[in-house]
Amino acid sequence: KHAATCSFCHGKEHERPKHRGQRGRHALQRRQFLESRGALKPELVDIIDKIYKEPHETMDVIKKLLRDQFEPGSADWDREVALVVQQIGKIGDAAQNSRPDNVRVRKARAEQPPESSQVDLESRCKWYTGTLHLMVRKMWDEQRSEDEKLQDIEKTVNESLKAFKALSEDLETRLGPAGRLEEHVKIVAVNNEWLVEPLKRLVELEAERQSLQVSDILGQEVWDQLKRELPHLIKDAGGDELKEATGR
Repeated sequence: KHAATCSFCHGKEHERPKHRGQRGRHALQRRQFLESRGALKPELVDIIDKIYKEPHETMDVIKKLLRDQFEPGSADWDREVALVVQQIGKIGDAAQNSRPDNVRVRKARAEQPPESSQVDLESRCKWYTGTLHLMVRKMWDEQRSEDEKLQDIEKTVNESLKAFKALSEDLETRLGPAGRLEEHVKIVAVNNEWLVEPLKRLVELEAERQSLQVSDILGQEVWDQLKRELPHLIKDAGGDELKEATGR
């Protein structure tokens, strides 16, 4: 009835703290860390600094690898981004499971709906660093000796950062000549898994015959012709006959 003029609801003694979303809580914890870092143990500060530095360096490498290979927004770009986002989520979940309250966290995450495939790399990286920092805070709040806590925190953080850095190495392998060949061949073979290895071998032999790189063969007319004709060969010849012929 009285809305904004109600002295009870709008009295200062009834003010409530702002409820922040996950992104806001992560931003707040970083700001609080920057403001209080002088009062923290130097070893702990060094660990948290690594959390906010190394993943973003890895993300820069990942984004460069993707930009060098694909047009942003293309189907190939979206596919690779979705895969990296999924991998980051798994590494972040592993960090959450290292928290003292991991049972409650696992339950809470299990109740969440599946994440959108449209989550971008930068947002997921920020989620990961915030998640890792929160893990450190929870482990530091445990009732144990500081030396013991520091040792466990450093070990857990280093393992997580190592797994995160491996994402760029995995992507580089996947986008390299061998990885691209595997991807292209699987697309052509569709659901005929037995065709993957024979087709890879055919491409490699053709590359040797022409003294070219495998990636050069994938850009030639001979590869485009094979892609056009293979579905018809599979349909007309039948899986078993074509499998036998390919083996020969």
